[in-house]
This record gives sequence, structure tokens and C-alpha cells, in this order.
Amino acid sequence: YNILDPLTQPPPECTFDKRLCRKFGVNFIGRCICEEIPVDKRNLEIIAEDCYLVSANDGIDKLKNKNKRIMLYWWYATNIYSLNGKGNRGKLPDCLEYA
Repeated sequence: YNILDPLTQPPPECTFDKRLCRKFGVNFIGRCICEEIPVDKRNLEIIAEDCYLVSANDGIDKLKNKNKRIMLYWWYATNIYSLNGKGNRGKLPDCLEYA
């Protein structure tokens, strides 16, 4: 999968007519998932309790941004899009990935 780079690419347009976050049977009506369930409002300390991909034993503040992104990606994949289990793969929407 190609991953968007916010440093070099413009943000993708997620509009009502072209809803990027409409994937895996999830359909947000009216607003984009980035507005409905914003990334910056997620509590990383709570996510860290369940996310088995990253160890936050030393605290969230000491985690690299890469690991924080992994935790957020995992949270949206499992809690919103229900992508979990061995071999169940899917790329999250570009609008969410960019956020």
C-alpha cells in the first residue's frame, strides 16, 4: 500500500460526493471520519492499554511519533473498521491516514 506523506502531498478531499472514508462497510453520512471522530481527540494513554503493537511502559511522552501513529492506526482499524484477526488486512482511508 502507498502511504500518504503530509510533508510532500496535499490533503485528500473527502467530500459528500467523494467520501474516502466509506470503506469496509462503514459509511459516515454528512461528515468525514476525520471530523466525526478526530485523531487529535483520541487519548493515547487509554489506547496504549489495549494496543499490543507498541509498548508504552515508559509513558506516552517518551514514545516516538512513529509509534503513536501505529497506535492510532491500530485503534481506527480495530474499533471503527473492524479490521482484526490474522490475515485480515486493509488500508485505512486516505483522509484518515493523512490526518
